[in-house]
Amino acid sequence: MGNMKLLFKLIINCLWLAAMAAPLHGQTLTKEEKDALEAFNKMEYAAALSCAETLLATDGKRVDALFIGGESARNIGSLELAETYLQRIPDNAKKGIYAVTDLHLAQIRKALGKCDLAMESYLKYIAFFSQPDDLFIQQASKEMDDCVPLKEKPITASHVDVQPLGANINTPNSELAAFRYADRIYFTSSVPASKNSSSATRIFSALQDQAAQLLPENPKESDTDIANSTLTLQADRMYYTLCEKDKNGVKGRCEIWYRDRNYDGSWAFQKKVPRHINLPNYTTTQPSVGFDRAMKKEVLFFVSDRPGGKGKMDIWCCTIERDGTFGEPFNLPCNTPDDDVTPYFYTMTQTLFFSSDTPGGNGGFDIYRTEKAATGDWTAPQNMGTAVNSPFDELFFTFHTGSHQGYFSSNRPHGTATAKPKHTPDFDVYKARFFIDLGISIFNTADSTALPGCTLELLDMGTGKTDTTCVKLKDNHATLFMDPGKTYKLIVSQEGYFPVFKEISTVRINYAAVVEEKVWMKGMKGGTDEGNR
Repeated sequence: MGNMKLLFKLIINCLWLAAMAAPLHGQTLTKEEKDALEAFNKMEYAAALSCAETLLATDGKRVDALFIGGESARNIGSLELAETYLQRIPDNAKKGIYAVTDLHLAQIRKALGKCDLAMESYLKYIAFFSQPDDLFIQQASKEMDDCVPLKEKPITASHVDVQPLGANINTPNSELAAFRYADRIYFTSSVPASKNSSSATRIFSALQDQAAQLLPENPKESDTDIANSTLTLQADRMYYTLCEKDKNGVKGRCEIWYRDRNYDGSWAFQKKVPRHINLPNYTTTQPSVGFDRAMKKEVLFFVSDRPGGKGKMDIWCCTIERDGTFGEPFNLPCNTPDDDVTPYFYTMTQTLFFSSDTPGGNGGFDIYRTEKAATGDWTAPQNMGTAVNSPFDELFFTFHTGSHQGYFSSNRPHGTATAKPKHTPDFDVYKARFFIDLGISIFNTADSTALPGCTLELLDMGTGKTDTTCVKLKDNHATLFMDPGKTYKLIVSQEGYFPVFKEISTVRINYAAVVEEKVWMKGMKGGTDEGNR
């Protein structure tokens, strides 16, 4: 046991010295390097990750930044991103402070259910250190034997509260492409048909429970559909789709247009996105805009059946340059041979949400997410799970930072449209509030045994209020719920032990997730010198 403690202590000391890595070569630390090191040493992992990404945006091969970024992402529960960074550390650098890279990479992949890849990393770690009496090697061997593919594991009920929006938004028609800006929700719905034409889609907005209003920027022509509106981060430009229809109401080719906001708050005349985006004879639709930190540019995502894709409808992206011009579109790696649609890029976490009907989901279109690293790599797409996806279609996922809520459209049964039967092809807008499970396990530092009877407090650093208090736990484990997009302080106390304070960030998590936290309590008398790990 003493050897294991020593190894743990050495690794923690290594993490504290992470910025002393070889790439610095004794040079004076830059502000970004100092910030990354300081945040990492203070276990402020969200800040450390942000600093590491700043360094990686300049040099994507920096081993020290990859390690700090990967370890920080691992500690805040962003496992896919942690894997993306740690797997980029070259084998010849995995020594000294980076010797644990393959072990941690294996543990991450095991937690993600990627057992084949996890076993490769475990074997790599074992072969590199090849000391059978080493307790870490024994630990790695046991973890490798215990690996079970994710699909065979029992599903943890991470909290997701899904509710349809009210009747001021959901009607007997289909409501799609909803997003929230401040307290107002924008969405697409149909207006009744006139005597000489079919119904047409229009953009509406609604404030809280008030009646939805048509935007004045909607076209007057009944033979034109407008849909899929989105705003830039500063709300100074609105993108949307226009589709022409024939006399029978059959929708033709779609194109993306935009309007810039005038100084008085009104919208200027509409402009069409250039021809190399709106490729002639192909459909271009469903725009989404955000800021790509890796490219340091604003980007436009859209959906098209243009040539060069992987099949059917694909998601494409192009840069928006400082002079207002649009770069050449490129196909994204998340695309499949099936339909991949409704992209939404959440700038804060560099996460792309989209829907796909590729096999392997819950049925119909499912919502997926993929995160972009500062190195430019995308994580493998992850299904949002059965709490959001159903055997029906789920489309147009967006996320609102202020309320920590997601919005999406689904044609699942039991919508709120009063005249709707049990199930029709019509879509309703739903909101989803995500909760993150914080699993806490508490141990005695002196002998690594379970320590029951502790008191837990979870403090919301934004409001200064205590969210949860658990007095006298029966055992040494508890699960608390956290909101995404926040920073918490966990306080663990027990009579006769020094209290433990830990900062836990969910700033980079905007989906249902599980974060595991081990807490080591040091006795006030007769304890070891190791302190809290």
